[in-house]
Amino acid sequence: MSYLRFHSPLCYTTSTMKQQPLPQQKSQSEDALWIEYDAQQVLSTLDSVAGKWAAIDTDAMIAQVYTARERGSKPTA
Repeated sequence: MSYLRFHSPLCYTTSTMKQQPLPQQKSQSEDALWIEYDAQQVLSTLDSVAGKWAAIDTDAMIAQVYTARERGSKPTA
């Protein structure tokens, strides 16, 4: 195992989790999630953003995603 992999944040986190129990989070009731929900605000926001991506060439975007995946994200040095 390389130094970087062994000392990565994920490795540290998982090794810490094995030693310490996870803190218990307070559970919220389902009703508490909707206390500040404003349906009119949601509809207004959706209306304001509707069509914002209409001018984007989605086929070109998808092609760029596949090209980036083929190249990979690792540096070539």
